[in-house]
Amino acid sequence: SGARDWVEAQAGPDDRIVALDLAADAFGRHYAPHFETAYTLTELEAAEAAAGHTWVLYTFGGYIRAREPDLWGRLEADYEEVEAFFGTLGGGAIVVRRTRDAGVRN
Repeated sequence: SGARDWVEAQAGPDDRIVALDLAADAFGRHYAPHFETAYTLTELEAAEAAAGHTWVLYTFGGYIRAREPDLWGRLEADYEEVEAFFGTLGGGAIVVRRTRDAGVRN
């Protein structure tokens, strides 16, 4: 809930918050059912289509990189890491990234 509360406090009124992959399961079902969810690059692109910044929350980046390399590539190219919330499961931090420039892709 700490990551949810933090990103909601930082996001602007035109921004979207998207939980990715394994984090989508936890946030979408329990902690923040009002967040958008995405498991693929196509789903993330749909969320990015609106004005404002897109904020993403994810965990186990290596899993996303291996399973959805195109999605991971977008995160690396167009998003900056702004915060991480470390948990008790090794490597299971909730990472928060935000688009570098609203509406501009690198």
